[in-house]
Amino acid sequence: MSLRISIRSTLRKLRSHTPLRSQGPRQLTLRFGKRDNPMALGIGKKRSLAEFQGLIADCVQAGTKSVHFIVDDEINDAVIPQLIRFAHRLGCSTEVMLSGKNVTEANAERLLLSGAEWVWMLFGGVSADVHMDAVGISIEDSTQALQQLCKQREVLGLKNVRIGLLLPWTKETPSQSNAIKDWSVELGVDAVQPHFPYFGKDMSSEPLPQHQHLSRLLQFVWQDDSDEPGWKRRYPWSCPVGNNRLEVSKYGRVCSCPHKTPIIWQKDSLSVLWSKLESHRQEIQYCERVCLHRDLRFL
Repeated sequence: MSLRISIRSTLRKLRSHTPLRSQGPRQLTLRFGKRDNPMALGIGKKRSLAEFQGLIADCVQAGTKSVHFIVDDEINDAVIPQLIRFAHRLGCSTEVMLSGKNVTEANAERLLLSGAEWVWMLFGGVSADVHMDAVGISIEDSTQALQQLCKQREVLGLKNVRIGLLLPWTKETPSQSNAIKDWSVELGVDAVQPHFPYFGKDMSSEPLPQHQHLSRLLQFVWQDDSDEPGWKRRYPWSCPVGNNRLEVSKYGRVCSCPHKTPIIWQKDSLSVLWSKLESHRQEIQYCERVCLHRDLRFL
């Protein structure tokens, strides 16, 4: 038996005996929109501001340092900036992901004043057809949304709020990434990053610009055309998502991984909720896939 095989065999045995972390998540994700992943929103009655605030407070007490908000089209929801402000005042880093729809002057101002550290927006291309195909929103609406965010940040003097673009690394968007980046710099955007899909079969095989080493590492990713989420795991250690992440939708759908069996939040405290997710985390621990979507990466 080679040394490499021996090491992998040992790590697999350790994985089967590794206790699951019990205290709580490192990252809390609150999902309000369905464009990012329609199946992950769930159905039912929307949870209240007070319920979400209680959950955030419980998470912070358990050691959570980061709160992400998947807002998508729902920037009109008045609860969202209140929750961002609440998490910010409790000392959490906060970031928001927008689709680019419904970003009016009033909505942009309210969001930027909420305490969000990063506001990320999807952008699919400089060509109207490529952009619409990747994002599902007209390039005119997305451009106006981005300009609105940058303008309001300048008007309000909020230099501490950073604005970034996420480029869906699918279809024809990668071929227009350099043009998007050059244009975004002129607008005052702080960062432009590739946004990897949930499913490996949807990912473009275009190399990442100015990232030759990472592109070589991703060669195995581009060869995976499975219908399963993510890509085939090449390493023996278990997926870290179950121990590090808690996701709760506005309708109370709860998970660590949106692709595994969820539970429903019944106004439970974090300790009870985390305990109920034990079988869910076990399911994740033995998953043979690895995800590169920005909200599921714990590398």
